[in-house]
Amino acid sequence: MQGRIQASPTPERDRYVPLRRTARACDSCHRRKIQCDSFVPCNWCRHHNLECTFDRPIGGKRKKTSQPDPRPPKQPPKPPTEDLEDRVRKLEQLLTRSISTNEHPKNCLSLLDKGHLDIECPGLGPAPHPSSGLCFGKIHFAGHYVGDIRTYSGIPCFSHDGYEWVRSCTGESGTFEDVWSHKSQNHVPHLTPPAPNGYTSVTPDLPDRSLVEQYVRHFFSSYECLVFPVVDEVLFRDTVDVAYQPCQGALPVGITSARACVLAFLAFIAELDPSPDLPHVDSGVYAAKAQHLLPYMLHDVSLPTLQNMVMQTMYRTFTGELQLANQFHSMACRVMFILGGETKDGGRPRDPSGPEDRAWRYQRMLRRMFWLCYGFDKELCFRSGQPPVIDDEHCDLSLPPNYTDLQYPNRQHNVTLYEDMTIPIFPGDLRLTMLKSKTYRTLYSAKALHKSDTQLLQDIRELDDELEQWRMSVPPAHRPTLGPSHEQQLTPVLPMQAIVIRLEYHYMMCTIHRASGRCQAWGNTQNGMMEGVSSSMLLAVEASRSSLHYLRSVIGSVRPEAFWMIIFYPMSAILTIFCSILIDPLDPSVEDDLNLLNVVPALIKEIRRRRAAENQLAHMKMVTNFVAELTRLGHCAIEKARRGRSSLPVSV
Repeated sequence: MQGRIQASPTPERDRYVPLRRTARACDSCHRRKIQCDSFVPCNWCRHHNLECTFDRPIGGKRKKTSQPDPRPPKQPPKPPTEDLEDRVRKLEQLLTRSISTNEHPKNCLSLLDKGHLDIECPGLGPAPHPSSGLCFGKIHFAGHYVGDIRTYSGIPCFSHDGYEWVRSCTGESGTFEDVWSHKSQNHVPHLTPPAPNGYTSVTPDLPDRSLVEQYVRHFFSSYECLVFPVVDEVLFRDTVDVAYQPCQGALPVGITSARACVLAFLAFIAELDPSPDLPHVDSGVYAAKAQHLLPYMLHDVSLPTLQNMVMQTMYRTFTGELQLANQFHSMACRVMFILGGETKDGGRPRDPSGPEDRAWRYQRMLRRMFWLCYGFDKELCFRSGQPPVIDDEHCDLSLPPNYTDLQYPNRQHNVTLYEDMTIPIFPGDLRLTMLKSKTYRTLYSAKALHKSDTQLLQDIRELDDELEQWRMSVPPAHRPTLGPSHEQQLTPVLPMQAIVIRLEYHYMMCTIHRASGRCQAWGNTQNGMMEGVSSSMLLAVEASRSSLHYLRSVIGSVRPEAFWMIIFYPMSAILTIFCSILIDPLDPSVEDDLNLLNVVPALIKEIRRRRAAENQLAHMKMVTNFVAELTRLGHCAIEKARRGRSSLPVSV
C-alpha cells in the first residue's frame, strides 16, 4: 500500500545478541533495587555477611537461537532466605514503630520497596537512608556517613553506616537504648476548646492589665529590649489597648490577634528574663493560651500576628521544643514577607510627635522582625538539620556602617542611644549569621552533594578565609580564638554575647572543615589531595576541643535561661571528638579527649542551676547516658587498637 513502508526481514547480522558484560549491580543489590558500589564485595553484602555474586543472566528477555547446551542443567538457585528473613525483620520493626507512633501501617510495604524505610538500628536509633533527603543535618567524618541531627533533641543519631563503623573500630555494639528512653514529650496545658458554632466564643482569659504594664516597663528598662526587640514601646501599648477592649459576642479578628500577642509577650519575657521583682507568671500556660488563638488569626496578616509568631518561635526554642519552633517560624516568615519586612526601611521623620512617627515605628518594627526571623532561620538550620526558609538573595541584608561599634561597645551605653536602630544587638553577630547561611548553601545543599573534591576543598578554603576575616574584624577584647588557653579579656557589656560569639565561631570552624569528611579522597590514601583533606578534618576536631575548653572556663557566667541555646554546642563537639578517637585511637591526645568528654554532663548540669522543667531533666539524662556510652566505646576502640598492635609480628 502506498505511503506505508513494508518491514524487511531482519538480516542475520542485526539479530539480537545478548550483552557480554559484567553486571554493574550484584545479585543482592539488584533484587533490592538499591545502588551497588564498584567494590567486591560491595558495601551491602559486606555489612550483611552475604556472598557478593554476579550470577544472574545479562542481556534481556529474548531467547537465544543457539543449540541446546549438552551439559547437565544447573541446580535451581537456593531460595533467598537471607532476603526473606531481612524483610520480615524490617516489617516487624516497622510494625512496632507504627504501634508506638500511630504511623499508618499501609505505608510499610511502600517504604520497603522504595528503600527509604527508617528502621531502628540495634541500640543506635533510626538510621535514615544515606541517599534520602538533602545534606542538611547529615554528619560525615573522614569518609564515613556517621549520622544525622535529631530534630526533637539535637542529639546526633547514628546511621547504619555509622553504626557499622563504630562496631568495626570498637568491637562493640553501642547500647543507646537508655538515651532515647528518656525522651520527654511536651504536653500543652489543658484549655477549654472553642465552641463549635462560635467564632471565638471561648477565649483564654487575659491577666489583670496591671500585670502586663509591669512586664512592659521591666522589658523596656532592660537590655533585653535591644537583644530581642520583639515589640515597640508605643505600638505595643496600642496593641494592649486593643486587647483589653470590652467586646460582646464573637471577637473581631483584630482583638483576637492583639490578645494573642499580649499572651505571647508575657510567656516570652517570663521565660527569657524572670525577675524576682515581678509577679510570677507561668510561661507555659500563657504560651498555650496564645497558641490556642492561632486558628482564629491565621488570615489576619498584621504586625501583632507577626509578633505573636516570632515570640512563639523564640519561646519554643528557649524551651527546647525545636519542632514546634520550626512550625511557628515558617508561619512567621510568610507573614513577614507579606508585610514587606525583608526590604530596607526609611529614615526617621523630623517630627517625633507627628503621625509620621507611628508610620516610622511600624516600618522599624517590621525591619526588626525581619532580622529576628533571619537570625532564627539560620540558627534553626544548624539545630534541626532542616533547610532554611529565608533565601538571602530575596532580602536586603544591608548593615549600618558602624555596626561593629554598636555590636561590640567599649562601655555600657544608655538604652535610648539605640532607639533609631532597626537591627537587634544579638548575642551573636549578624555578619556571622550571614556566613552561616552561605556555609549551608555552599557546603550542605543538594547542589553541594555533587561537587568534586577539588571544588569542595576550594569552597572550604574560601569560607575559612571569610571566617578569619570576620574574626579579625571583631575588636580584640571580644575576638575569639582556637585552643585550650584563652587570653584575659575585658568584661563585656553583655556577658552572654561574648560567650555565644566564641561558641558560634568554634562551631562555624567545625562545620566548615567537617564538610571535608565527604571527600572521595578518604577512600584513596594515595591521592595527593589527602594532605589537605586531613588537615581540614584536624581543624574541625581542634575547634570542637576549643568549644568544650572554653565552655568549661565560663560555665559560671552562663545564664540558666540560655540552657537550650547553649547545650547544642557541646553536643556537636563531643561527636566530632568521638569520631576523631575512632580514626586514631592510639594518638597521644586520645586520653585527654576522653577526659574532656567526661566533663560535658557536669557542664550541662551547671547551666541549669535553678529548678529545671521536666523536659530539661529528661534531656540532661539523655545527654549523660549518651556521653557515657561514647566514652565507653572510646575506651573500647583504644583497647582494640592496642591488641591489634601487640599481635603484629616483630620485625628483626
